[in-house]
Amino acid sequence: VDISTEEGANALLTVDGFNFFSETVKKLTMSQNNNGRRMKFQTKSKWISIILLFAQNADRALFRGKIPHSEIQCWLDYVIEGIKGLTTNKSWIQTGHVTDAWLLLEPCAFLFCHAVPVVLAFESEFFQVLSSFIKVRKESDGRAMPSTRLCNKIALLVSTAFTFSISGFDNNWSSEKSFKKLDASGILEEFLRCATVPYPTESADWNKHLYTTLYFLQLCTRILLQRFQKGKPCGDTLQAILDGKDGAKSGTSSKVMKRLQAIASASIMRASDAAEHEHGSCL
Repeated sequence: VDISTEEGANALLTVDGFNFFSETVKKLTMSQNNNGRRMKFQTKSKWISIILLFAQNADRALFRGKIPHSEIQCWLDYVIEGIKGLTTNKSWIQTGHVTDAWLLLEPCAFLFCHAVPVVLAFESEFFQVLSSFIKVRKESDGRAMPSTRLCNKIALLVSTAFTFSISGFDNNWSSEKSFKKLDASGILEEFLRCATVPYPTESADWNKHLYTTLYFLQLCTRILLQRFQKGKPCGDTLQAILDGKDGAKSGTSSKVMKRLQAIASASIMRASDAAEHEHGSCL
């Protein structure tokens, strides 16, 4: 079956006893090959690219209706455990780059174009683990970032998950519900930081999902009031970005900066409105 085509990916979905994800994970978790060495990068990359191609080409309705949730959870658990294991990696902490992290996260941006993986990611510790992974890097010098490639991937998968949570479900979530979940996991503030890193090439998906997420955040009054005020992680992170003390040191897209400035202005306005309302109620 050629899963690089929609026809081939959809044909795989019609197979009885679908176990594509669990079988792929089995191959990936084989720590040694016949020669007793760790699985070569090229081999690992090949198996992960198969997941990516399948998620990219499969019909959304068939994907949702034909794949057991346990199969998708199996892949997410593999990614979660992999990221946990890399959190203490010295190369990651010192440089912000570790190839295995990019390999693990690369298929997720495509999986998050499907409803079930998005729900399972929110319900699991996926975003909490990802947030902790990024924070370890930041703690190394106060503002250290993941590599450009990883920042772009993290910004894309978080914004894709948000976009599909409010538009791709049978019963779409409100933007407030989605942002609350992202904030509770700690990934929302890290998303803001990663969003400042310029994408090296034009990407329609990256731009679309990123700008959509920032736009809805600007409109989400309750989140701005509760989480974007001074002393709150998201509020302090956003202000540090605007003051040039966090996020990318240079090259941030002017469109992204305008969105972040608009979010900061909206949070101030909402706080002022709330204070006036409270004062008026006391008169």
